[in-house]
Amino acid sequence: MKQTNQGLSLVELMVVVAMVGILSAIAIPSYNNLIASEQLTASANRLQAGFKYARSEAMKRSETVHLKVQQNKSIKITQGNEELKIIPAPDAKVTVTGLADISVSPLGTTASANIKLERSGQSLRLCILRSGQSQLTKNGCPT
Repeated sequence: MKQTNQGLSLVELMVVVAMVGILSAIAIPSYNNLIASEQLTASANRLQAGFKYARSEAMKRSETVHLKVQQNKSIKITQGNEELKIIPAPDAKVTVTGLADISVSPLGTTASANIKLERSGQSLRLCILRSGQSQLTKNGCPT
């Protein structure tokens, strides 16, 4: 009977390990950028959804609804003494500037706001217009 070698040699194993290491070194920075981008987008979408919710509640109830920024950067949505919803704070690694208390009238109008979210050199802006419309943009808000 003839014996056949069915294993890997040490050289073959080291070549595979080296290839995996090289591919990992190339892929990890791209993966980190993807994670940063997704956290930034998720935080911006959460803020925009909270504002849209407050606007719809103000119009539905025909009452002014307030968005109040809390110490931990979460946002409490209230109408009178009733707490309607709490929007969780943006991801801890996301820097938010321009976030302030906002009131939405029964007609859905509000003061304009320009909220900038940044993470790892990437940024998004949440633009809230006086009409009550909101939009996310990578550039500045319309005037």
